Amino acid sequence: MTTLAPLIEDDEAEARALAVSIAESDADPRTAPHKEVRAWLLRLAQGEFDAQAPEPR
Repeated sequence: MTTLAPLIEDDEAEARALAVSIAESDADPRTAPHKEVRAWLLRLAQGEFDAQAPEPR
């Protein structure tokens, strides 16, 4: 069995990349209702990979 290497081997680099992603997300004022996101994720889980993502508002 092949063991996959992590995408980022440096824990500090991974933490910095995560912090940047979180900051970008927090800076975006748009949101999507939980109910719509949940319905979309359930459709994806059922194999409906072309399901339209909810529109952020």
